[in-house]
Amino acid sequence: MKKYFIIGVVVVVLVAGFLILRPDPPFGADELVINVSPALNWAKPTTDKDWAEDTKKSNLNLKLDYQLDEIEVSLTAKLPKLQKDLLKYTECPECIRYELRERFTQMFKDNKIKLNGKLEGMTLDQWIEKEFAEELANKQLDTDMVAQFLERTIKEKELRASEKVDRTVDILSATPSTEKEKEAIQELKTLKGI
Repeated sequence: MKKYFIIGVVVVVLVAGFLILRPDPPFGADELVINVSPALNWAKPTTDKDWAEDTKKSNLNLKLDYQLDEIEVSLTAKLPKLQKDLLKYTECPECIRYELRERFTQMFKDNKIKLNGKLEGMTLDQWIEKEFAEELANKQLDTDMVAQFLERTIKEKELRASEKVDRTVDILSATPSTEKEKEAIQELKTLKGI
């Protein structure tokens, strides 16, 4: 019991020191940083033609303009939260491992297994490392996928605004499912003289 208390105090001191001594905040209040890690295996397009094809992979060519706006607003709000959550894993992995140790220690106790024993063929430390690696990979993937989708959405809007793509045929091929979509499609038809 004394051992866990000491570990807890050390972790609290480390976290407090990290938060107090950190020279700059992880994300600027005015600027959203969109980075996609190489782990996603995405060959980011470099030309407008390539971007026009890449945005189709997320079916953005089928979205109405108001839908792209809604997607951008939603993802712009979501991405910093994901980045902040991921930052906990990358900048203070021992904090996360401490929480996992508490959780898996209880799991071992619930199964009446000594802490130096094995549960389903794995030691306590192996359970902690496996879970940490899985959680980190999932958080990285979630962050990357949202960043990629946001970047594609922004680029699709830019391509349309600069009239480098015309998605009228694509949009009209989609079946509207709401009244708002039906109205927007009717407006598009009127605008295009269809």
